[in-house]
Amino acid sequence: MPGYFMLQVGWYLNSYTDKTSTLNALDQVRYVGGTTHTDVALELVRTSILTKNRGDRPTYENVVIVVSDGRSSDKSDTVNQASLLHTASDDVISIVIGSGKESYFTYWSLPTHTM
Repeated sequence: MPGYFMLQVGWYLNSYTDKTSTLNALDQVRYVGGTTHTDVALELVRTSILTKNRGDRPTYENVVIVVSDGRSSDKSDTVNQASLLHTASDDVISIVIGSGKESYFTYWSLPTHTM
């Protein structure tokens, strides 16, 4: 993955063991401005977060929630990374805030989850 993108991982799957700590961590996640490299974020989730050493448990379903501020900077790479992510995740839910909502419908397996 290119190192020049500002990526923010709020926490890993094995960082917290209770609901309160997880919700507190979620409250600490802040928006980082810039361009929308959704492809890089999806690759990060697949290769660095949904892994055994980061807390992935094969006996539980993986659900990924993607929150984005608009169109990805590279649509074809984003579509490719979304396809690869579906091999590691049982469900992907997309929440798009901004002008790129239409372009995201093709990325996710269940369009009814797109908001």
